[in-house]
Amino acid sequence: MNMIGIWQTPSPLIFIPGLMGSWNKEAILYNKEVDPDSWQLTPIAKEYEGLLTTLDNLGYQKDKDYFVFAYDWRKRLEDLAGDLKGYLERKVLPFNPSSKVNLVGHSLGGLVGRIYAQKYGTDNIGKIITVGSPHKGTALAYKAVEGGELERDDPLMWLGQK
Repeated sequence: MNMIGIWQTPSPLIFIPGLMGSWNKEAILYNKEVDPDSWQLTPIAKEYEGLLTTLDNLGYQKDKDYFVFAYDWRKRLEDLAGDLKGYLERKVLPFNPSSKVNLVGHSLGGLVGRIYAQKYGTDNIGKIITVGSPHKGTALAYKAVEGGELERDDPLMWLGQK
């Protein structure tokens, strides 16, 4: 018997990874337009495995109790908030109409969750948890955003420019 069944059915948890935490080969390498649902967690990054394994061990079921919103981190935050809204409307809310969702965002993912709440309201949100999110900005992004300059020594930043 799992622990969740003893206490209560959990509110759906939506995990939103950080910058470069999502991957789509066609979009990133070939700059193609792709279906928003075709993004996945970056396969070489293992940082999120501990969280997802813990959720599994607690009895949460992927795509039922918890969801991973993988996204094109090269987009504007406002656009990503709209993508999150569409994801929730397609994948989560129709199957959990009376539940509020809990958003858990790491780094940029926390900003996506916050902008979603600011733009679309909190009627369907139970909690927003952000971990390491730069809510007051980051100096590292200044050169790229204001000057259009990316470090050529960093291949991931170069790919992000494409």
